[in-house]
Amino acid sequence: MIDYLNLKRVDSFHIGYIIAPRLNATGRIDSPYESFKCLLQTDPITQNKYLDKIEKLNKTRTTKQQKIIEQIEKTIDKSKKILVAFSKNYHE
Repeated sequence: MIDYLNLKRVDSFHIGYIIAPRLNATGRIDSPYESFKCLLQTDPITQNKYLDKIEKLNKTRTTKQQKIIEQIEKTIDKSKKILVAFSKNYHE
């Protein structure tokens, strides 16, 4: 995954904000086993196929998340100290 994402180095930022969200996206949008299978791969070609799918699922997740945020921002009262938004349509 480090080569796939063209990371020159890996520190806690990269793990927490670049790598982990992608691995987590599969379980949020599809099946967590996709990430698990990717991590177990020793064949780079097969691993890249999994990484392509993981990247696509992560883009789907971020698009859905942005739409939810935009919808929430239109409906909440931002003058309140505590903000809570709920919908059965939210995936998070």
